[in-house]
This record gives sequence, structure tokens and C-alpha cells, in this order.
Amino acid sequence: MSNDTNESKERIRIEPQPVAQLNEDCREWLYDGKVFANSNAMSDYLFDAVYNEGLGNSTDFDECEPILIDGVWYWEAW
Repeated sequence: MSNDTNESKERIRIEPQPVAQLNEDCREWLYDGKVFANSNAMSDYLFDAVYNEGLGNSTDFDECEPILIDGVWYWEAW
């Protein structure tokens, strides 16, 4: 856990991190070779495809959800 992030006992950084990409209309997110139109779509994918399928480091918590804080994605325990 790093002191310069919003990580805590109940929150860890998602690794690998989705990458923000700004275009002329909005902020898109790139992750796992896919493009997501906004943070809601990115959050849905992280929860449905990554957490529910047991991928990534989401298994550090029994139950968690993705949360975006200051441009960084975290798994936050329920």
C-alpha cells in the first residue's frame, strides 16, 4: 500500500489500471484491449467482467466494487 494514494485497508488500486484517454467529446477508458465511452461503462465492465469472473487483483476482497477517485481506479470493499 502506498502512502501517496487513496489506498487503505478497505481500498486497493486496480492493477492493471485502466488508462484514461481524452478525445474531443469525453474521457474514454482503455482496458484489456477495449475502449469504454465513460467511467460508468468502465465501472460496469470492471465489476461484471473482472470482479465477477475473478480476474485482476479483485480477489483480495470477498466483496468489492470498482470506484474512481482522483482519476485512479480502486477496488473498494463493501
